Parts: sequence; structure tokens; C-alpha cells
Amino acid sequence: NGNIQAVDSCIHSGELKLESHTTGLVQLTLNRPKALNALSMDQVACISEYLPIFDKSPDCGAVLVTGEGEKAFCAGGDIRKMSEGEPQLNSRFFSREYLMDYRTSVMRKPYVCVWRGIVMGGGVGISIHGKYRIATDNTMFAMPETGIALFPDVGASYFLSRLPGGLGLYLGLTGHRLNAAALMQHGLATHFVPLNRVGDMIEQVKRINFLDNTHGDAIARAHAAINQVLGEFGVSTDAIGVTPNLSGETLKKIDFYFDGKSSVKEILSALRADVDKCDFAKKTVETLSTKCPISCAVWFKQFTKGKHMTLADCFRMEFLLAQSFSVYE
Repeated sequence: NGNIQAVDSCIHSGELKLESHTTGLVQLTLNRPKALNALSMDQVACISEYLPIFDKSPDCGAVLVTGEGEKAFCAGGDIRKMSEGEPQLNSRFFSREYLMDYRTSVMRKPYVCVWRGIVMGGGVGISIHGKYRIATDNTMFAMPETGIALFPDVGASYFLSRLPGGLGLYLGLTGHRLNAAALMQHGLATHFVPLNRVGDMIEQVKRINFLDNTHGDAIARAHAAINQVLGEFGVSTDAIGVTPNLSGETLKKIDFYFDGKSSVKEILSALRADVDKCDFAKKTVETLSTKCPISCAVWFKQFTKGKHMTLADCFRMEFLLAQSFSVYE
């Protein structure tokens, strides 16, 4: 079985550290810091196989996912490897990756991701559908796929289309990076923990006894314990002076130019008409001119359809797109 081999090889190679604590916590560490913890085929196959096992196992009470080092939680899929790969290998990567991402959304036990540093593409996918998404001072979140002739995937058709106004469409088209305060403001992160307290928070989570079966529902107790720790370490971004890197004024402009339009062409026409009098319009036209036009058109359609689809159906749609993008150059 190829998947079982992948499970073995990625743990033996050290690409994925799997620590099973006696307290019932399973800690997964994405361990490719030189590649900003970009996801390999072996990693996605391994994690995808393990998630349902963890969710059923009496020896696991919660799953914690971190990235090795301070620079990145995970900067996405391994694009360099994929650009060298065969179409069928890429297709296999996407099928394993999307299955992994979907499985995080149906975990009954706490699934906690700590967003230290860069969170992009595949790094968003492995975490955004889970219950707990912890941002910190250096979190930098983006979906930059239109800039590399792909399309915003990993369920972006679902989670970006649920954002208000034109914001999700804008983020997918431009690849604009969001800081921790913006992520909290728009509900993409669930908690903010200052960077100098993240280590202590993780240690505190490790101390929770998830296997204490003396009182009723173990899963409900596990969530309550995680929430207690996050309540203790979490702060509001205002409290430490971190402000969203999209101002209220910019959000109004995003809505004006991106919400309710019928095509990318219509968005561009509106922006171009205002380049001389609006700095936002000028910069956004410049940004969009660096993106792949096909990727942008595909994202517009995905976004529009995704608004009315379930997460599972969004993944199915994206998998068909991923196969097409993998095969034709």
C-alpha cells in the first residue's frame, strides 16, 4: 500500500515529527524548515491516513500541529517538486492533500494549529478547516496562487467566499497578505497568542491529561481544557497594539471595486477608471497585472460557485480544476 509506505517514509526521513504524549496529546511537527515547511507528497499522504485513526483512537485526546522553526508554519505545497513532476503524480498529491484538508474539518477531537510565521496555500489548507487556529505576532497569511498560474485551492472556494463583501474575492485575486490582527478581525484565526508566550502555551497544552476518563464525555472535556488554556494565553490584538493591515477605509474600497461585479474584466474596468484619483485602484491594477489572467478568471468563477456549495463539493470542484491545471501547461 503506497499510503502506508508514505506514512513510514515521511516519519523515518524526519519530514514529519510525530510525538505521542502519555497525556493523550499527539503533536505533529512539519519539519522541512529549509523549504519553509512546504508540504511533500509523503507528508500529506501520511497526515491524511492518520487523522481518522487519531480521531477514533482511545489513546489520542487531541492533535496539535506546528511548523519547525519561527519562520513558517507552512508555506504551501512543494511547488518546485510539483513543477518537475508527472501530471499523474501531481494529481495524486492534490487528491491526498484535499482529503487531508477535508478530514481536519470533521475531526471531533480538538485539532489545534499554531500559525508561527508564514501560512500560505497548503499551509492554510491543513489548518483553516480545523477548530483552533492560533495566530501570533509574526503570522503572515496569504493565498498567492494566481501569481504562480494555479488557483486558490485547499477549500478557498468555501472559506474565502464566506467572507463579507468583496474581501474573499480580492484576497484570492491579489494574493494580499494578512497579518494576525486582520485574521482575527475576519474570523480566519480563532485566537491570538503573543509570540513570546506561544512556547509556554504549547507546554501547557502538553500538560493537559486528555486520557482522564473519570468524568463523562472525554471529547467535550478535551475541548473545554483547550479553551481554558487558550483563554489563559490568548489576548486581543488591540491589547498589544497590533492593528489590521487592511484599514476600514481599504475594506470599503475593496467592497466598492470587487463586490457584486460580474467578471474580472468589470473589476479591472472600474479600477482602471480611477487610477489617477485613487491610490488603491492604481496599486491594485499594478498587482493584478502581475497575475495569471486564466487563474484570475477561474478564481472568479470558483468563488461565485463556492458561495452556494458545501465544503466537500468545493473540494470536488477544486480537484477537477487541479487535474486540469496539472495536465495542461
